[in-house]
Amino acid sequence: TKKKTEVQKDTLDPTFNEKLEFDLGGKALSSSDSIEIVVKDSEKIGKDRLVGKYTFSLSAVAGKNKSANPTIKLQDKSGRPTTGELVLQINYSPPPGAEGPIKAKKAADVSSAPGAGDGDDGDDEEDEEEEEELEEGGDAGGAGRSIGSMKKKKKRRSQLSKKPQDFQVRIKIWQARQLGGGNVHPVCKVTVSNQTKMTRVKKSTNSPYWDEVFFFNFNASPAELFDEVVNLEVFNSKKLRSDALIGNFQLDVGTIYEEDDHCFLNKWLLLTNADDAQAGPKGYLQASMSVLTTGEDAPVFKKSRGMTCSLDPAFFEGVKKLFGADKQKELVDPFMVIDFAGQQIETEVKQCNDHPDWNMILRLGIRFPSMCERIKLQMMDWDRLTGNDYIGTAFIDLPAISSPGQEEDEEEEDEAEGDNEEEEEGDLASGFLPTFGPCFVNFYGSTREFSDLPDSFEDLNKGKGEGVAYRGRVLLSIESKLGEHPETSMEPISEEDLLRVSKYLRRRKFRLYCAMLDALMVSETDDPVEFEVSIGNYGNKLDDGCIPQPSATQPTNAVHDGCQYHFLPWGENKPLLIINSDWEDITWRLESLNILFSRIRRLESNLSRVKLTMKAGAPTAEIAAQLIGMIDSLIMDCNKPLPVADTTKDKLNDLDRKKYQMRCNALIAISAEATKLREHATDVQEAIDEVEGYLNVLKSLAVEPQNSMPDVIIWMISGANVCLPQDQLMTSCSLQKTPMLAASSVAGSPASFSRRTVTDSLDSCLPAWTVSTESDDIEALEASDIVVPGQMWANIGARKIPAFIRVKMWLGLEAESENFQRGL
Repeated sequence: TKKKTEVQKDTLDPTFNEKLEFDLGGKALSSSDSIEIVVKDSEKIGKDRLVGKYTFSLSAVAGKNKSANPTIKLQDKSGRPTTGELVLQINYSPPPGAEGPIKAKKAADVSSAPGAGDGDDGDDEEDEEEEEELEEGGDAGGAGRSIGSMKKKKKRRSQLSKKPQDFQVRIKIWQARQLGGGNVHPVCKVTVSNQTKMTRVKKSTNSPYWDEVFFFNFNASPAELFDEVVNLEVFNSKKLRSDALIGNFQLDVGTIYEEDDHCFLNKWLLLTNADDAQAGPKGYLQASMSVLTTGEDAPVFKKSRGMTCSLDPAFFEGVKKLFGADKQKELVDPFMVIDFAGQQIETEVKQCNDHPDWNMILRLGIRFPSMCERIKLQMMDWDRLTGNDYIGTAFIDLPAISSPGQEEDEEEEDEAEGDNEEEEEGDLASGFLPTFGPCFVNFYGSTREFSDLPDSFEDLNKGKGEGVAYRGRVLLSIESKLGEHPETSMEPISEEDLLRVSKYLRRRKFRLYCAMLDALMVSETDDPVEFEVSIGNYGNKLDDGCIPQPSATQPTNAVHDGCQYHFLPWGENKPLLIINSDWEDITWRLESLNILFSRIRRLESNLSRVKLTMKAGAPTAEIAAQLIGMIDSLIMDCNKPLPVADTTKDKLNDLDRKKYQMRCNALIAISAEATKLREHATDVQEAIDEVEGYLNVLKSLAVEPQNSMPDVIIWMISGANVCLPQDQLMTSCSLQKTPMLAASSVAGSPASFSRRTVTDSLDSCLPAWTVSTESDDIEALEASDIVVPGQMWANIGARKIPAFIRVKMWLGLEAESENFQRGL
């Protein structure tokens, strides 16, 4: 039986105060019954998002106590605890004639089991009899003692407490020896219950040394947790087939807890393969394991005598750079790794090539729809001496390149209307599978300055955080097909397909203007400060492959303003930076995006004006007039058609056509629903909620996954030379370029908006846009705060801003650059 509460809108701390009754049909509860609580985020479009869930055992109210007031901690779909909590009150009314409280089980005196009670006399006598049997059977050899200990162990396991407690399982993987196979790349996978963790991959060795410790936290009863299996598996990461498993070792958590001090220390485990039982041992794995409860001291995992440590591979990080010299081959051996839904496939390695041509088709067999919503693309640099280096990471969102289609009830309504145009769009109404490209995908990561020490921003190359520097781009295409799983994982692209893709590579000249108006709240006061603007590799002083351009301001010392802050004294001479670049012409792709942004801003402005009028307590007639005006403006915007791409010169792909049709259908639907809302709306708040739903639909339409123009990045540099260690490259601010492309038929929109990873306390630093949205002038005034790259921002704190700048930017085709001068 399922029941649900009312939806609580716009709150992170909902108060339901609702009573849900469940009729048990005259049956009494048992100790095995439970109730499942699921908390979801209500969505008007699409499925509700899971916030958390919990399964509560009703044994607490099935006994003597008929009520309980638990405070449960919600868990995610993988069973991991979240930060959400839910307060419940559960009352149980047993049916007439039901049995009394459930009898408590007898508990023996088991000192090693947490939460176990004391046993009665009968159990003590049985334990004494078992001990006597063990003593009498001592002469029979080790077998008698082993069987007796198994009986005693089984007896203790059956009497463990069923009360949930906090446990922590610690497992340290030291090393492995004599692993089977040749030229293996071993990795150890540790699984406890439903939690899995893995070690780093060791290259080309049969005796890897890991020295890694893993922590597994549980909130479960000893009776349940002690029967969970600890599975230690060693794989050959080089293989993608079913024979990648080298060997494994299994034991339960209770076996670890029953040892002295509840731990194993530096034990050698024999690895075997259950699928190949006749092959014998597959190697040996050394590990330390412990099970801890609340208040227990953790054992110290020390290296055993004679254990050897492997040489730190980071030592060669700077040594390998010494062999480089001018006018030699590129010191990069790139290959790409594609990861989706737990499956991974990679291209071949291109030796000494910074412009690789793979020309490969990679296939992954998946089930769709998938719980995973992102495809991860990682560019790697193969390394013979150390582990592979990360160049950059990019993600492709599946919802942006696919469509689930309409619901069944919506399709029936469309058929009832009998619209001929909707019949032609039947295939699109049913949705489409993921498709993408051919289109370039940009990669971002850490800075490119050379250092003989490991990169402190390496996590940015792995996709952990927003990259602060352009790292490269890859031309790729994604196609989904229904049917059997592919037999071959990769094959070369045919010559016909290569010729078909070549039309997407044509470039045109673009120009970026950046007028630096003010630099305020400058934190660096000792050394000169300059700002560098780049788009891709253009404008980057460290890149020798591009011609030098006026992309940086003159180094200037900050001046105190007489109060608390410093600023750069530009005065009347504002720096104007100009960067010329060559990119694929996708202005036609971004025209619709610019128009959608303009409509979103207009609707947000009208919506905020209506809310402000309501908050001020204006008369109902005035509020209704503004509401009707907002709906009329929305209907007028949605009735304006989106620009149609010129198929003779614009290089449309399959996703472009489907996204265009999907946007048109959505705008028509919004216009129709808004018209009905205008005629039949009776409650102002309900009408505002509906309009907010339309706003969310427009925002979901204003997503362009095939935006191949790189981001505009502004660097704040302190020091006389850019090519200094990374601590001299203080801060960065990345600006998205999507709405900045200029075209004579494009409605104006903001030139850029800040992509930052700072706290909400800085949101007030951004003023409103100063741009006309109905002209061909595509420039915008941006006030943006500079942020520190990577996780360093959390250490500095949100109160310390390196700088605050006001810029005016324009990006468009070089042939239309005169539009920028009209806005000066």
